[in-house]
Amino acid sequence: MSEHQQSEALLKLIEQQKDVIRNLEKSLAESESTVRTIVSRLPHGFIVLSEDSRMVAVNNRVVEIFEYSTEELSGAAIDLLFPGVQAVTELPPNIELKARTKSGERRFVMVAVTGVRIQGRSQFFVHINDTTEQHKLEQLKRDFVNMLSHDLRSPLTSLQILLTMLEQGEFGKLESDGPKRVTNAKVSADRLIKMISELLDLEKMEEGLFKLHRIETSVSSIIDGAIDDVFDLCDARDIMINSQLGEYYATIDPDQIRRVAVNLLTNAIKVSPAFGSISVKIEQQGEALHISFRDQGPGIALDAQETIFDRFRQLDENRQLESGEKKMETGSGLGLAICKAIVEAHGGKIGVVSESEDNTEDGKGSEFWFTVPLL
Repeated sequence: MSEHQQSEALLKLIEQQKDVIRNLEKSLAESESTVRTIVSRLPHGFIVLSEDSRMVAVNNRVVEIFEYSTEELSGAAIDLLFPGVQAVTELPPNIELKARTKSGERRFVMVAVTGVRIQGRSQFFVHINDTTEQHKLEQLKRDFVNMLSHDLRSPLTSLQILLTMLEQGEFGKLESDGPKRVTNAKVSADRLIKMISELLDLEKMEEGLFKLHRIETSVSSIIDGAIDDVFDLCDARDIMINSQLGEYYATIDPDQIRRVAVNLLTNAIKVSPAFGSISVKIEQQGEALHISFRDQGPGIALDAQETIFDRFRQLDENRQLESGEKKMETGSGLGLAICKAIVEAHGGKIGVVSESEDNTEDGKGSEFWFTVPLL
C-alpha cells in the first residue's frame, strides 16, 4: 500500500471514529435528557449533592417544597434547606428532618440518602418526601382525642351519675314510663363513655404510650376467665362454648389478654345462631401460643377480612343472625382494632380465617385467632 493510500485509509478511519463519537454524544445527550425528564417528574423531591454537600441538581418538586428557584439552589450548601446539617454523611440512610423554606416556614420531610462514586468522586442522591400534611393531620387527631377526653367524657360521666341517681329514686319516684326512659338514657351514656375510653386507649396504644403490666401467668386460666365473663350472653341465646385450653403459661398482661378474649368471644356470640356452639382452643406453635375462637356464623367475605381489624370497622350486620330473635347491640367499631394493638404490643399476631367468600353461605363460620410469645 502506497503512502497516499495509507493516508486516505487513516483519514477514512478518523471520519468513522468521528461518526461513532458523534453518535455516542447524541445517545448520551438523549439519555441525559431522558434522565432529567424522569427526575423532574418524580412525585418526591430529588437532590444531587457534591462531595462537599453542595447542591449540583434539584428537581421541580424540591423547588415547590422549598420555594427557592433552581438557580438559587444550584451550588448552595445543604444547610440552606436543613439548618444544622453540615454534611449528608452525618445522616443515617433514612431520617425525618425539620426543613426550612425560603419564606421561613418549617416543614417536616422524610430524607433518604444514597451515596455513589462517579469517576472517582463521591456524590449523594437525596430523596425527599414532604410529610408536613401528615403531621398536621396527626395534630388534628390528637386535638380531637383531647377534646373527647376533656370536653365530652367529663360531662357524660356527670350525666351518667345523675341518671343513676334518678334510676335509684334519689329524686323521688318516677311516673309512667319514666324508669324505662332513664334506663335507656343510661345505657346510651354508658355506651358513649365506653366508646370514648376505647378510642383514648387505642390512641395511647398506637403512640406507644399504653403500658403493659406483664407477669408470668396461666394463659389457660385467663381464657377460662373470659369464658366466664360472657356466660350470661351465652345463656341468653343457649350457646355452648367448647374449650380445649390445656395448661399453658406465658409472660403477658393478664387483664389486656382477657380483654382481647372477651371481645372475640362476644363477637362470636353475636354471629352464632341460637343453640349453636363456639370452639375455643389453645395450642403451642413453636415459640408462641395460638389461641383460636371458632363460631358457626355466616362467615366473612375475603375483602372484609383485609380491613376488619381497622378502627371503626364493624362486623357486617348480615353476620348477626336474626333467626326470629333480637339482635345484640352493635359495638363501637373499635374492639378489633384494640385487640390488634394489644396483641401486637405483646409481640404477637392476630387474624381471621373464614370459608365464606360472599357472606351468603350460612354455617360456614369464622375462626379468629391470636398468638402470644411464650417468653
